[in-house]
Parts: sequence; structure tokens; C-alpha cells
Amino acid sequence: MTDTKRPKTVLRGEEKDEFSHWRLPEMSGDMPRAPENMLGRRPGEVYVAPEEEEFRPPTLAEIEAIRQEAELEGFEAGKADGYAEGLEAGRLQGLKEGHEEGLRQGQEQGLSEGLAEGKAMLARFESLLGQFSAPLSLLDNEIEQELLELSMTLARQILLHELKTHPEHILAALRQGIDCLPVKDQQVKIRLNPDDLTLVNGLYEHSELERKRWELESDPLLERGELVIDSHRSRVDMRLEERIAVALATPAERLEALGRDARIQQEKLARDEAPTAQVMAASEPQDQIEHSSGAEQASNREGEDDSPQTPPAE
Repeated sequence: MTDTKRPKTVLRGEEKDEFSHWRLPEMSGDMPRAPENMLGRRPGEVYVAPEEEEFRPPTLAEIEAIRQEAELEGFEAGKADGYAEGLEAGRLQGLKEGHEEGLRQGQEQGLSEGLAEGKAMLARFESLLGQFSAPLSLLDNEIEQELLELSMTLARQILLHELKTHPEHILAALRQGIDCLPVKDQQVKIRLNPDDLTLVNGLYEHSELERKRWELESDPLLERGELVIDSHRSRVDMRLEERIAVALATPAERLEALGRDARIQQEKLARDEAPTAQVMAASEPQDQIEHSSGAEQASNREGEDDSPQTPPAE
């Protein structure tokens, strides 16, 4: 039997069109709310008043805890600020003191090194000046020696020439020789050059020679102007070289002193040359030394390259 109350699940074609214009209501959005009134409330809302909290004053323990916490926070903040300020102040003070100390030490070190370098340069210049002045002094000494030697030679030649051209000077030499005897009134023997003997015999008579107790004797070994006087206890040598030596004694002593001074100056100059050479070597620029060393190494390398190569053994 067919149940007529069972709903139909299949629509016919004409029934299908009857439901095409129907739409489902929108369910995704929020439902519109009623507007609030002047008190900010909506109709139907129940206002529940908030419960008022009961005010309780802080206890002494809480106040002490708050105070200690605030004190601790202030102490920590002050400590941090003081540390930062002290650190900055110490850094600035340290920089200032370090700069001043470094500047002072730098000035002292620079002054000390500058003085040492200046003293070394001064010693070098003094040594160089000494080397320049020493040869000049030595040259003056040599010139004076040569002038003295020339003067003495000229004096000797003039004396010899004067005695040869003026033989009467033998009389002055004879009187001078007799005056040198300790006892003048005594028997003496006088040796003369033969030409001078003839001149004296012509000037003194035989009787006068006997009165003076002079015995004249010819000696060919004596030059013109020379004579030798002999007595029992003494002798007077009036040879020209002896007389010239006496006349030029002072210049001869000066010449000998100049010779000693010249030898001393030469020895001193030789001693001073060694330290000056060391100073010059020490003051040579370092780059010049390195350049010389580099040149020497390059020369050694070139010598090695030019040396014959030994062929390898087969």
C-alpha cells in the first residue's frame, strides 16, 4: 500500500521554478546592535556597578620595605653615576698627567740626546779645527826654521867674505884672544895663517913682540882670519867656525827649540788623526753605509755570476 503522507523528494519541472527566486538569509555578519543612549547604555542591558575596593593604609613593615627599596635604588643609581663620573674624571686626569709626564720626559730625553749630539759634533769640529790649525802652526814653525837657517848661512858667508876681503880684522881677533887669557902678561905662542903672519909682522916690530912676550908661528892649516893662542895653562881657539858659532849661539838655540816644537806638533797631529777618523766613521749616514753594503753585496753577486761554472759530472 502506498503511503500518501511521505514527503516528496523529487520536484517536478514546474515546481522547480517556484523556488528559484527565494534566497537564504545572511548569517555570516554580526547582528546590528541597538544604539547607546546618553548614558552609554543600550536597551535591555543590565548595569552592574563595580565593587569598590576597600582602602587599607600601608603597614610599617611595607613602608620600611618601600623606603629600603627606594634607598637601595637611589644608592645603586648614585653608585653608577659616581662610578661613571669618577671613571671619566680619572681618565681625563690620567690623560692630562700622562701627557704632562710624557711631555716632560720627552723634553728631557730630547734635551739630553741633543746635548750629547751637540757635544759630539762640537768635539768633531774642534778636532777638525785643530787639524786645520795644527798644520798652519807647523808650517809657521818650518818657515821660521828655514828663515833662521838662511840667516845663519848668510851671516857665516858674510863673515868669511869680510875676513877675506879685509884681512886687518885679524888684529881685532888677536886682541880679543889675548883678552880672553886669564893672565895677560905671560909667554904665549900665537899660530896664524902664513898670510896673516906676514900682516902681523908688518904691523908689530920685533921689539914690541918681545915686550908683549908673543911668539908668532905660521900654521898653514888655519884659514885667513883664524888663530890659536897657547899658554902654559890655557888655550884660546879663534877659528872661524868657533867664533861664528859663538856669534850665532842665540839663533842656533832658537833653531833647536823650533825643531823640538815641530817634532812635538807632528806627534800630536798623528795622535789626533785616529780619533777624528773614528768620529767621521761614526757620523757617516746610515743610508750611505747601507748603500755601500748593498753595493758590496751586488759586487759579490756579480763576481759569483762571472765565476766559471763547473759542468755536471756525466
